[in-house]
Amino acid sequence: MKISEIVTIAKYSELNNLAVKDNINAIVSFINLGLVELYTHFDLYTEEALIELVEGVTIYDLPDNFMYMTGAFEAPAEGSSEESRPLPINEEDNPFSINTINFKQVQVPLNTSGAFISILYTPRPKVFTSSDLDEELPLPDQLVQPLLNFIAYKGHGAIKVGEPGNADVYFTRFRRSCDERKAQGVAITPDDLSMATRIGSRGFP
Repeated sequence: MKISEIVTIAKYSELNNLAVKDNINAIVSFINLGLVELYTHFDLYTEEALIELVEGVTIYDLPDNFMYMTGAFEAPAEGSSEESRPLPINEEDNPFSINTINFKQVQVPLNTSGAFISILYTPRPKVFTSSDLDEELPLPDQLVQPLLNFIAYKGHGAIKVGEPGNADVYFTRFRRSCDERKAQGVAITPDDLSMATRIGSRGFP
């Protein structure tokens, strides 16, 4: 499905009675916000960042499109006979834990020079503009309805007059539709992604 198609559907369904339906820039901005929200509920894409460890350095920058970490494992230095092993994530009392200290940096307790740490993470979705209407929507079709509910939530929340609570109704529908998709197994959710699954399938079901 293209961005233009989701805009058209939103205009003639959830936003049909609102003036914002004719504001393409606003609708695309709602789509962008909805994508970010859905990417926090479902592990749809996974990328890998390979960090080469440097002696005495424990803080490393994460990629610009980093959203949240879904897995990490240690790859030994080149020529080593050791096997790679999974590493815990954000476990405060674990001395081997990989910790996200802020939204763009990670703390690595290991400082073996020449070794590597593989960080598996969910990337931030692309930010679309009204010039990108012919691009594909980066969602499976099963998540279109939750996205439409989110667009309606933002559209009703943007108006200054009207029936109070409409935005809350649509947000409740958004949350309910997400729960339904999770129950159907549409995608692995971050909470359900075990370390074995993260490394073995790179985040895909």
